[in-house]
Amino acid sequence: MDSVLIIGAGAAGSVVAKKCAMNRDVFKKIHLASRRLESCKKVQAAAKSPIDISQVDADNVADNLTANASNEADQIKANAENKADAIKNAADNKADAIKNSADNTTDKK
Repeated sequence: MDSVLIIGAGAAGSVVAKKCAMNRDVFKKIHLASRRLESCKKVQAAAKSPIDISQVDADNVADNLTANASNEADQIKANAENKADAIKNAADNKADAIKNSADNTTDKK
């Protein structure tokens, strides 16, 4: 799980956000959204590592869709970058293997 969107910066949401911020090997991107931006800012300041915050009304469907779409877009971008890195690494490994094979062939002659 690379990213998490937490709705609500109350008692439960703040604990979840802070715990996620302690576990960055699992949660690469943390976004906390709440009706009161001030609540998000308090949690952000208390978190052990950076978290993104925004103001959103959970009862407002348009706000939720906007926040979720932004989070999904970031996740899609990160996944694409990871796949591109994996393809590049695989190509580099294959090129190295071909070069080593060619070197071994010329060494035997």
